[in-house]
Amino acid sequence: MKAKFLFLIMVSFVVFWSCEPNEPDSVLINNAPMVPNQTFTVPENFPDGQLIGVIQATDKDEDALEFSLFQESSGLFEVAKNGNLFLAAGKTLSYAVQEEHVLDVYVHDGVVGRKGSVTIKVTPPENLPPTAEDKTFDDIIETIPEGETIGAIEAVDPEGEPLTYEIIEDEDGLFAVTNNGEIVLAEGQSLDFETSEQHTIMVSISDGVNTVEITVTINVLDDGDIFDDPASFITTWNVETDGQELIIGTNSGFNNYDYTIDWGDGTVEQITTNESPSHVYQTIGNYTVAINGQFPAIMMSESDELSREALVDVVQWGTGAWQSMEYAFFGCYNLENFSATEAPNLSQVNSMFYMFEGATAFNDDIGDWDVSQVINMSGVFKGANSFNGDISGWVVSNVTSMDHMFNGALSFNTDISNWTPSNVTVATQMFFGAASFNQDISSWDVSNVYEMSAMFQGAVAFNQDLGAWEIFSIQNMSSMFNNSGMSTLNYSATLRGWASLGDENIPDGISLGAAGINFCDDTDTVTARIDILQDANGWNITDGGSTTCN
Repeated sequence: MKAKFLFLIMVSFVVFWSCEPNEPDSVLINNAPMVPNQTFTVPENFPDGQLIGVIQATDKDEDALEFSLFQESSGLFEVAKNGNLFLAAGKTLSYAVQEEHVLDVYVHDGVVGRKGSVTIKVTPPENLPPTAEDKTFDDIIETIPEGETIGAIEAVDPEGEPLTYEIIEDEDGLFAVTNNGEIVLAEGQSLDFETSEQHTIMVSISDGVNTVEITVTINVLDDGDIFDDPASFITTWNVETDGQELIIGTNSGFNNYDYTIDWGDGTVEQITTNESPSHVYQTIGNYTVAINGQFPAIMMSESDELSREALVDVVQWGTGAWQSMEYAFFGCYNLENFSATEAPNLSQVNSMFYMFEGATAFNDDIGDWDVSQVINMSGVFKGANSFNGDISGWVVSNVTSMDHMFNGALSFNTDISNWTPSNVTVATQMFFGAASFNQDISSWDVSNVYEMSAMFQGAVAFNQDLGAWEIFSIQNMSSMFNNSGMSTLNYSATLRGWASLGDENIPDGISLGAAGINFCDDTDTVTARIDILQDANGWNITDGGSTTCN
């Protein structure tokens, strides 16, 4: 009986063993996936959303595997079901914060699963060297004082690290470099053009890890050359008080100023900004100032009254092409003429806007100037009371604005009858108060002018017949002849001439001012003024009324 019981127990054990799912020989066995420990290495600047790597796992039963992260709290990483490991969208890695990340990866075959360890090592980004190019600094005046900036090295570090500069080769020991890369003349040193016209130094630039070297060339300018150089712009100034500051106005609209200035008292400067240069003279006297280099415009409206008063002569214009003459000699009322024998190069000048406004003493011969490229002549001689230069040869065919051009130019009476202002559109107050002007300009082509308000107002000498003017484009003639010197006969002839243009060519609704001037009461003039211009074309004419003419 005991033996039988023992037999049954053994049979039961065998059956139980054969049902164990992990028994290799059992058809019910399912093996868990194998997940080896793995390591991936990525740089700190690894882009988000990009594949870091594919997690490897095997399954003895060749079941399909599904991957996931187990308790990943950092949110930095994501794993796809197929095992692709990514840096999560919007996330970044930092070598300084954490050099290594260890992830638990869970791999499941649909029945059982297993965890594995994945390590992600973060490497610092590659440190790139600074970038800089060889540099040349031209026209460094030999009298430059120690510590004065010669020029700046342009260097950039890709990682934004601070840079350090060092001169590693300087045969004569003349130079130093500042913490921000400016080359200066070293303490106790000086340049001498006669000894050496050029110096070459080597500068190293480091970001703390990488170093680059560049060559810097310094070309020395002889301080005696600037006054002798035909390219220099040379002027004379009368300083009337000790300690007076002189300001030479510049045009802030140009950013290409780069010049050497010799103030005529032993002071020489290199200037690369468009700010108006200034200098203090310790004692009174006449000083000649030379400017050499890129100096596109003088603009004395940007100076002060004492400096404008001090300018007395332009000795030499230089050979450079000026780019503007706007307000060039504004308010320079002691400037009488130019001793310069050559004309300025105006080939790039399109504006002489108020060039001599308020230059009350100026009366030089500037008739040989080539102004053919000028577009704007507004106010050129406004208030230039003494000017009566012969400018009859000026080519003004490109000019569009002549408003205020001779406004208040009390002495001007040059024959400019051969001018061809065919592109002029605005002539407002052109001869306003020009008390001496009385030239025959009846042949001018004014067909494009639309604004003639106050054109001859107060021009008490002006007395010309303008009836031949083709006034097709006119929009405004208000105050045009007010209190001018136009006679009754010439005023009447002007009205008759305009009325004869024909209805299709006479503009409508024009206001014409001729205060203080009468028109002839003959039939032709009355018909022209009242019937044609006023009634038929709606002109509003203000004048002195009719009078009998012989």
